[in-house]
Amino acid sequence: MPVVDEAIYASMVGSMGDPSIVESVVRMFLDAVPAAVAAMRDATPETRGVARDAAHELKGNAGMMGARALADACGRFEVAAREGAFSDLAGLADEVTDASRAVQSWLEARLTDAE
Repeated sequence: MPVVDEAIYASMVGSMGDPSIVESVVRMFLDAVPAAVAAMRDATPETRGVARDAAHELKGNAGMMGARALADACGRFEVAAREGAFSDLAGLADEVTDASRAVQSWLEARLTDAE
């Protein structure tokens, strides 16, 4: 699976039209990723709701960007957190971390190419 599905990303870019809006949306996404990933990595039984919500939000935003592997990893984390499968959360957080780094690099390269 590619880091970002080019067709989905192109569709998002096309629907926004204005390159400055695209840049703003991508930068907001990039700015939000570290906190979402941290919430997932730091999940405890007491904070699983916060971690689940972070995974849900990141899943939706990643899907909009075409980052399907990241969205899928977030979805698996979300389900595990909802079901209380705490023994799975650390491994799933690692998957999210790896996928998010790849997506961040891909998007940052796109922004650099657009300048």
